Amino acid sequence: MQHKPDSHDSFFKQNLKNLAVAKDFLKAFLPPEISAKIDYSSIAIESDSFIDADLVKRYSDMIFRVKMDDRLAYLYLLVEHQSSPDPNIVFRVIGYVMRLMLEKVKQTKRSVYPLVYPFVYYHGESTPYPYPLDWQSAFDDAQALLPSILAKPLQLVDLNQVPDQDLAQHKWLYAFALTMKYIRNPALSDRFILALSHLNALPKDQAVIDLILGTVSYVFNKADQIKVEYIEEKLKEAVPPPLQEKIMTIAEQLKSIGREEGIEKGRLEGINIGEESATQRNLLRLANKRFGDLPASVIKHVETASMTELDRLFDRLLDVQTAQDWLAD
Repeated sequence: MQHKPDSHDSFFKQNLKNLAVAKDFLKAFLPPEISAKIDYSSIAIESDSFIDADLVKRYSDMIFRVKMDDRLAYLYLLVEHQSSPDPNIVFRVIGYVMRLMLEKVKQTKRSVYPLVYPFVYYHGESTPYPYPLDWQSAFDDAQALLPSILAKPLQLVDLNQVPDQDLAQHKWLYAFALTMKYIRNPALSDRFILALSHLNALPKDQAVIDLILGTVSYVFNKADQIKVEYIEEKLKEAVPPPLQEKIMTIAEQLKSIGREEGIEKGRLEGINIGEESATQRNLLRLANKRFGDLPASVIKHVETASMTELDRLFDRLLDVQTAQDWLAD
């Protein structure tokens, strides 16, 4: 018995799955310069669909695999069935095309993306189509910067290629960028002290102190190589006595939580699973030094926390100002 289509989508796809109809459709509606490059004997219909689940009643799509100039390519056809047009149609198509290209690269395990030519089939009530199909016109770009931005390669800041002296021209950037640049480098200890000295020279307020302590926490947690004895000696030149004491207190507390081996090697491996009780006690002592007397609710939270939660709290300890903020998600 012949299938009887009961919707716009099923009727459309019933016809387009017939290759004779599909070829006629493509020849009728594709731009001549695109159509001329297609080997119509190579056309095959792909089974993939990239429509979001909440939009399947409004849209459908079809993907045709073809050869264009003897290279594999795809024609992505988005079908808009609703009577009211979509003002975001251009970006919707771009999103689906990106998904298609990523999926094909994943399937073929190639690093080269296939050519995808997108177009939209519309048979709604509002005609001509009332929304712009030029994607550039959809942006708020008074200075017309977008074409030049998208025509250029993606900007990537490779920190390893930025000279230290260039970083030093930016007083608020310098310390954190220098620390991240050398975090896996044997020269970290010297750069770490340099970063602390630089931060110490900034106008003193709580924000700068937090930057200093945050730098310390980051290095002690993530460094591959760090010389603790060297750090202890050089701290006298880098920061004033009150901060020296606070920094070394943090280091000692880290050791007491079971991270001594990680500090000596330059990487804090984490808290030993199975030592929850000791970890909870040590973390509470460290929090008490950071925030002062702790509310009972905070103490209870730490004493009943899992190792995953304790690890999260440890990582946040120097990033917040109050015990209440410390527990927040």
